[in-house]
Amino acid sequence: MMRGLVLLEPLRKRQPGEPRYYTNLSLWHGTSSDNYWSIMEKGLIPGFTKPAGQEWLGEYHGRGIYAIKSPPFDPPLHLIEDDCTIMFGFLIPKIPAEYITLDEEEGASPEEIPRILSREYCSVVVGAIIKPELFKAIYIQGDNYSEECNRLAQKIYEHAQEEGLIAFLVD
Repeated sequence: MMRGLVLLEPLRKRQPGEPRYYTNLSLWHGTSSDNYWSIMEKGLIPGFTKPAGQEWLGEYHGRGIYAIKSPPFDPPLHLIEDDCTIMFGFLIPKIPAEYITLDEEEGASPEEIPRILSREYCSVVVGAIIKPELFKAIYIQGDNYSEECNRLAQKIYEHAQEEGLIAFLVD
């Protein structure tokens, strides 16, 4: 196990000339605010809608965590479609190439994976459980029309700060 990651199964084969590892990957994963407490306890777990995971049912469902590669502290806000949403920002210090791939929306051939992964922004899948110790930041989207959502967002914001995360709260 690499610190903060529990590697599951390889998602692909490493390409000729591709590095053995990818390092210092800044990623963001979005989910419902209701999932915050279980994710902070157990981490991001592939394939689970609850207690800690995602609802996306893509090709890699159950095998990896879908995320957006983006600069640190620059969440891809264009992906937030619903109120009461959170985005976890995390940094993977080192991961074998076989355990990270592009999500199916990138539509790339295997040979293109290393080139696209070198971009500042791209959609990826990580074949691992991502433990809370890798979380660096959280973006919390409240709701102008829901007091319940805003109370939850405020609780998450305060807890995230106590946990040492850089927290952004928007209503």
